[in-house]
Amino acid sequence: MTRAWVVAVLLVVFGCTAPAVTPQNRPTLTRPALIVVPTSLGSGRVDVSVAHAYTLGVAANIPISVRTTRGMITGPLAARVVATRQPRP
Repeated sequence: MTRAWVVAVLLVVFGCTAPAVTPQNRPTLTRPALIVVPTSLGSGRVDVSVAHAYTLGVAANIPISVRTTRGMITGPLAARVVATRQPRP
């Protein structure tokens, strides 16, 4: 009876292990296409969507959405994003 328990425990332990990681089933880490930076205001919310990288010398499109919780927005609206390169510590 003791031998049967040992065999049963070994079957459970080795039968429940995760499969070996191979290049075909290895999980990949992908970055999201855009990072959304939300800013809550007293009368609404502004979401700025930025990418991980932009091409130098080319105009970049940066989607900005404005949502109101009260009141209204009159247009036309235009947004301008100005960025400078910050030195790294």
